[in-house]
Amino acid sequence: MMRVAGQAQQWGNGLALDDVGVDPMSLAFLPILEPEAIKLDMSLIRNSHTAHTGAVCAVVRGEAQRTGAVVIAEGIETEADLHVARVLGARWGQGWLFGCPGPIDQGHRYDPAAASALRMPRPGFHQPMGTPFEVAVKHRPAIAGTADAVAAALARLRDTVAADDASVVVASCPDTGLGGITSALQELAGRARSVILLDRPVLDEFAAAVIGPGYGYAMCVRATDAVELVTLEHLPTIAAVSRVLLHRQG
Repeated sequence: MMRVAGQAQQWGNGLALDDVGVDPMSLAFLPILEPEAIKLDMSLIRNSHTAHTGAVCAVVRGEAQRTGAVVIAEGIETEADLHVARVLGARWGQGWLFGCPGPIDQGHRYDPAAASALRMPRPGFHQPMGTPFEVAVKHRPAIAGTADAVAAALARLRDTVAADDASVVVASCPDTGLGGITSALQELAGRARSVILLDRPVLDEFAAAVIGPGYGYAMCVRATDAVELVTLEHLPTIAAVSRVLLHRQG
């Protein structure tokens, strides 16, 4: 996924994340991918008053405000659907209200100026350089990685995963292990919706990022001359650490 996203940006194209709201993992990957367009699934338009729809749209609105992504609603067939889509935060739409399927050269409207509403491509965004710890320490100073500090960070990591079954964990742990971190990481495997553990771990570093719908937590440990620890609660930075990990996996 990261490789394809990077190629699209390198070729001057944007990304659209489709059917957002159907699979909870689509919300978890929003801050990692940072697409130019976020497409609300038509089920949200049809069930606009449910708690699920409200939660999904709150996350999407926050991400769109932060990144400048365009929100698109699918399945707009009536003026009532259009009103609901606007209430849910969409500014673009697709559906039979605007045009029925047919040959592209028979009356379909395309506005070339609409492309200017999309964020410009960012080549290299999905292929970041450096290690997880190097990315994390740019945003928050490291502290001494004492046994108590690392244990507290691991406990917070477990609590974050346990808070929502829609969370995704991306982690790298050296084959040699770092203290009790290896066994603690194994405990997460059965709790998160998805766990991505790097086949090629970062040397002398442990890093784990948990991302769910609109929230996250990450910890990065580096053990060279001394053990250093950085913990993160800022979602964009957690997403940046996740991109480093996923790019390395690819």
